[in-house]
Amino acid sequence: MVTPHNTIWGFDNLDTRRVKVIARKAEHEWLMELHSDGSESLSFITTRTDKVDYTPCRTPEQIATDERAAAIEEMWATYWRPGVQTAFEGLGLLYDAGYRKQVAP
Repeated sequence: MVTPHNTIWGFDNLDTRRVKVIARKAEHEWLMELHSDGSESLSFITTRTDKVDYTPCRTPEQIATDERAAAIEEMWATYWRPGVQTAFEGLGLLYDAGYRKQVAP
């Protein structure tokens, strides 16, 4: 992912976009824009490395890890409440909130 600082060095707007670095020499880079599905486009950008910020693309594994952590946090907020005396009572709260074990096909 690349976010340009301005529209002077190869960019027509300041939107963050997915790119592939195809060449680099000194402070210049040549980038190829990628479509949202990851396929390559025929749109090329020449820019300077000090005129953009790079952010690594998140992998499917990183996305799954973040989703898992958010789900666990949500479950914990449901389970852990003042006044819950036993694990059985807390698990009942999870059940009442709609949490169920997913059966694999």
